[in-house]
Amino acid sequence: MLRVIYELTDIAALGDNTGNDWTFYVHTGAGLVCFNASTDADDDRRPRVIGVRTRPAASTDRAEFERELWWASATEHDLAVPEHGAGLFTPVWIPLEPGLEIHRSLHFDVAEARRWAKHDRVAHLRLDVRARVERSSDAPAPTVDATLLIPDATVPRPELTAGELPDHFTAELEGVDIDDLPVVGERILLLGRDYTNGDPRADALANFLTHFAGGFMPAWYQPRAALYQLRNVDGQPFWIGRNSSMGQRNNRRIIEAFAELAPPLGNPVASELGGFEELRSLLVELLGSAHTVELAPSAEALARLIAALVTQFPERATVEREVYVRTALIDEISGEWTRAFIVDPSPFSGPDEYAWMVVWTDSWTE
Repeated sequence: MLRVIYELTDIAALGDNTGNDWTFYVHTGAGLVCFNASTDADDDRRPRVIGVRTRPAASTDRAEFERELWWASATEHDLAVPEHGAGLFTPVWIPLEPGLEIHRSLHFDVAEARRWAKHDRVAHLRLDVRARVERSSDAPAPTVDATLLIPDATVPRPELTAGELPDHFTAELEGVDIDDLPVVGERILLLGRDYTNGDPRADALANFLTHFAGGFMPAWYQPRAALYQLRNVDGQPFWIGRNSSMGQRNNRRIIEAFAELAPPLGNPVASELGGFEELRSLLVELLGSAHTVELAPSAEALARLIAALVTQFPERATVEREVYVRTALIDEISGEWTRAFIVDPSPFSGPDEYAWMVVWTDSWTE
């Protein structure tokens, strides 16, 4: 039998001091626990065991992983009205091999709303959690230093899941004589690297993902690709082409609105545009490091995808455009990339009644 031990290794509080009397909630594969602590007291911030569970050892020589959902939240009690905050539902893959450890930093904010002030005070909290795997016969199980809970309505819970690509999102864009036109991005395709037998757009997207996502490390990571259609519910046109300043501003608004509902698995390196960096050349980003034998088929996969999304002279549509890249650190040795670009279906005229956004994810391990 294997034993998985979950430990809270540190609590950090940055930003504004909204109080010191906290109840923290942490959910791991061992369930939901709570404990009281002060962010100023070293003794309260000491490492503590927050869960223990056992399970059978792996049945094969292949690396096996168990998926868990971790999350953290907190309630601050110092003030007249308790303030609450919660992070993200965070998927974590536990390796079923003795001696291995998994580390995650769970971030979230707690805001103190003050009627008499112009701005809320916000505390930025970080809980560092570690899971380590050992054989249950190696040593007695440690004592859990937290209270096991049954989740109920009093426990603040997250609303979003890290690494998820949303079903839809809404961006306020520049339309024709309308400054803030609501445009909905609806996900019409979501597929992995093993996708086959779809319509031409789906096949082109799957072929694109095959060429532009590795995702073999970490071993548990599964790259995905999504296609979003951008459209106003009343059919109002909007600017989307990269040759106009309005279209360029709308592109950035779309990325920001998407990023707000699509948090990464890790912590973004960049801070603007929801963690996305705007790069001027899709071709350099995707083909700049391609080997000689990869260059032609990779370029063909990119051209095929854009041609499948362009309705106005697809054979003459240019492939070059901006690409938006979000780099996020999952832990000390691995991370996730999320990339996106926008396709104008009628590049030789405008504005448009709809447009496309291509999003795909990839990963790396150092």
